[in-house]
Amino acid sequence: MVQESSSFMTVNEVAGYLRLHEMSIYRMCQNGTIPSFKIGKSWRFKRERLEEWLTGKENTKEEELLCGEKIE
Repeated sequence: MVQESSSFMTVNEVAGYLRLHEMSIYRMCQNGTIPSFKIGKSWRFKRERLEEWLTGKENTKEEELLCGEKIE
């Protein structure tokens, strides 16, 4: 379970939070799709940055629906 006081999250915590498989999160990290960084061999995510990224994704989808086209 994710602790609310922690400002950093692990792959397992992000996978649970986004309801995605851990391997999907690893792929997104390697592709640079999700804001993340590595400490040694472990990926970490800053909670605040992840939430900003999610908000940006939400706004992009709304704009796509309104405009009827994909925004790059």
